[in-house]
Amino acid sequence: MKDLTVALYQMDVQTGKKATNLEKVVKVIQKHQTGQIELLVLPELFTTGFAYDHFPNLAEVEDESPTLQQLELLARKNELGLAGTILTTDTKHEQYFNLGFIIAPEEGVIYKYHKIHLWGREKDFFTPRITIPKPISFAGKANIALATCYDLRFPEVYRKFAFSGAEVLITPAAWPKQRVQHFHLLSRARALENTCYHIAVNRFGEEQTDFIVSYNGGSGIFSPLGEELVKTPPEESFKVYKLSAHQLSIARKTIPVLADAKMRF
Repeated sequence: MKDLTVALYQMDVQTGKKATNLEKVVKVIQKHQTGQIELLVLPELFTTGFAYDHFPNLAEVEDESPTLQQLELLARKNELGLAGTILTTDTKHEQYFNLGFIIAPEEGVIYKYHKIHLWGREKDFFTPRITIPKPISFAGKANIALATCYDLRFPEVYRKFAFSGAEVLITPAAWPKQRVQHFHLLSRARALENTCYHIAVNRFGEEQTDFIVSYNGGSGIFSPLGEELVKTPPEESFKVYKLSAHQLSIARKTIPVLADAKMRF
């Protein structure tokens, strides 16, 4: 790994308003990118939220996604990578997927992950895909892997990433306020047990579908020893932090759990 400057956007996602949300991302990049940020991480379904009733109009065919195309252009123009998840569908518009992605500024989409574990009502709309992709080398600086929200409760996903060479873990989320303490604890645990950096990005605000769901953030960046390096207030916020390659090396020498592990999968 080499030092990598990352940012997180704890975003107040406007449910069902794709153009509005994309414009928010454009504006926050224009405000904060001075050439320093190399990778910006966004929350789960940051363009649409869980606007279930409008999925037929909001979902995009993955290989033809105008949102991914727009984000690739945005990444190239501003010389930074982007990560998050969006709503996609198959070519027949019969299934919906929660697609995680990582975009590199010069290469475009370099990593895709379809959410595996579905929470509650998600099971009625989304189709999971039981595939765990290998971490991807981002800009030659770090091996990065991404999983989504409820996947955080399944440590085997992240351990698989770690055994496959991950150095940085990313978790975009839409984690409700009443369980945000779990989000913080689990995010920290996934970092510590795998001696990886972990960028966990939750959304902020309220969402009304059949009922109101409140999100109060709780996003953070955690060290390979489980330390909270970046903490966010309960409001829409933007944070920048440089991940240290040296600190990762020290952590893995101090706590060599990956080298000492007897069970691998």
